[in-house]
Amino acid sequence: LSLSKSQFCIMIRSDDPARSRFYDALSAGCIPIIISDGFFAYGLGYSRMIHNFDTFTISIPESNWLVHGPSSLMFAVSMPRNELRLMHQSLMNVRPKL
Repeated sequence: LSLSKSQFCIMIRSDDPARSRFYDALSAGCIPIIISDGFFAYGLGYSRMIHNFDTFTISIPESNWLVHGPSSLMFAVSMPRNELRLMHQSLMNVRPKL
């Protein structure tokens, strides 16, 4: 399944933030689910241009993920459709800035 057909893309801490996976997810239009404490604090190259990451990403604390990963993901999957639609719209508004 390609990223462009995915609603969500999981970003785990071991993914170096300077690498392109985060930006690949954004350019494909899938909502990043970030499982990494401090992801935004230590290395997004475009952070000066984009300040509203919380409007188009979902962050899951590593401690929640380590205790029970599947139930952590259920949070994202069970979000109201209107909220997901707004997140996706925010993501699409940010894409041209990349």
